[in-house]
Amino acid sequence: MLEKLGKRAVAAPFMLPLLICCILGLAMTPILRAQMNDIPFVVVTLDKGSELPISDVNVGDELVSRLLDGEGLGAIGDDEADSDDDSSSPFGNATIKWVQLNSEEELRDALAANEYYGGIVIPEDFTAQQMRSVTGLGGAPTLKVLVNDAKNPMLAQQMGPNLKSGLLQAGISVDVEEVNAADIGGGTMAPMMAVQLLVMPLFIMTLIGSILLSVVLWPRDGASRRVRVIAFVKQLVVGAILSAFIAFVGTGIDVWFGGLDLPMDRLFPFVWLAVGAIMAAIVFLCDLALPLGALVAITTFALGMSCAMLAPEMLPPFWQEWVYPWVPQHFLGDGVRAIVYLGADALSTQLNYWATLYGIGAVAAVLSIIVPQRAQGEGR
Repeated sequence: MLEKLGKRAVAAPFMLPLLICCILGLAMTPILRAQMNDIPFVVVTLDKGSELPISDVNVGDELVSRLLDGEGLGAIGDDEADSDDDSSSPFGNATIKWVQLNSEEELRDALAANEYYGGIVIPEDFTAQQMRSVTGLGGAPTLKVLVNDAKNPMLAQQMGPNLKSGLLQAGISVDVEEVNAADIGGGTMAPMMAVQLLVMPLFIMTLIGSILLSVVLWPRDGASRRVRVIAFVKQLVVGAILSAFIAFVGTGIDVWFGGLDLPMDRLFPFVWLAVGAIMAAIVFLCDLALPLGALVAITTFALGMSCAMLAPEMLPPFWQEWVYPWVPQHFLGDGVRAIVYLGADALSTQLNYWATLYGIGAVAAVLSIIVPQRAQGEGR
């Protein structure tokens, strides 16, 4: 092998650390540059307002208008308040993309469907509360904030306190309610890191296992079609066993070492299905052309590692538009959250994506069997 490389073999020990640094740099870039942008969040007002001698007042409608127009909160009830002070708050233009719904029931249905990261519910007597507070006859007006743990636990952990702080600065008391919450055990960081600690080792083991499966079992150097068909069958059998083992170990890491309480009866079949799909695509791409399969594996790992943990609205623009929509880590993370937080079945989440990966693997497998191989040393 080294003889084939010739003088390039001398540079290999120096190039490998450089390659590893580049891969890790790409993997860490989205995490280091993460910030919240255009988080879809709902506002619902049930405020009936109050009748005053001069005019009718509805503070809830005023609050909703400020949020939808991107003016910030200002001082509630003060039309002349300077909204520029809210530029760094969670209510600024760039942080939250506000959507108005008509009722709390509609909001809860949308959160159950995992459509939004949460919502604010302004109660019927919000204006009355504000009037009592202004006249010294009551405390600060209170509204309800719902945060959706299932959409992204890490973002939910940030949004709840941030919204509460911003509303308190505007003179509003807050009741925070976690929706689609799940008690998975572990420490205080478990809800934020559980998915990443599951997906990362799973993906690394899958990529290594896939490349080794091709290198060890796939014949090269002019093998006949019959030999390649036999090798393909062997890869299917070994791949099914290896993917089950990887799924078992990967989920077991969170349970055994992380002390997490996860629904293994639904989580393991989903992870096995996902690992099998990723493995099918990588293995048969490597069979077709080993450099191609290895390049796809390394690129997918480097670009997609942050997409399991971070919400798409927290990713840099390049990752949002060009990476997040197709990398397997995104679909693995969404599937795990759907099972753990929403109680989804193993075979009811992300099936179209995994079927696509199996399809890519099938096409690559057919091509690797029917395309004639060039024997080693054969002239061009």
